[in-house]
Amino acid sequence: MWPSRRSCKHPLPQAGTPDADAAAAGAEQLVRACHEARQFTDVANFTLRCGVCQIGLKGEKEAVMHAKETGHSNFAEY
Repeated sequence: MWPSRRSCKHPLPQAGTPDADAAAAGAEQLVRACHEARQFTDVANFTLRCGVCQIGLKGEKEAVMHAKETGHSNFAEY
């Protein structure tokens, strides 16, 4: 259970305040740096293998479709 906003030692800054603007700018900078370093998963194009039947799949859409059709839910990137 999440603590209430009153009991949180480090509450989030209110939107539109200088603290919130600084936090948003820092988050955007972090996202850009991670993206440039390719530290993300391209869920539309990554390759997966079903752990049950070993079929190769491309992207989240194919994995979801395979799971719905077969009931399989054990996937791994390869």
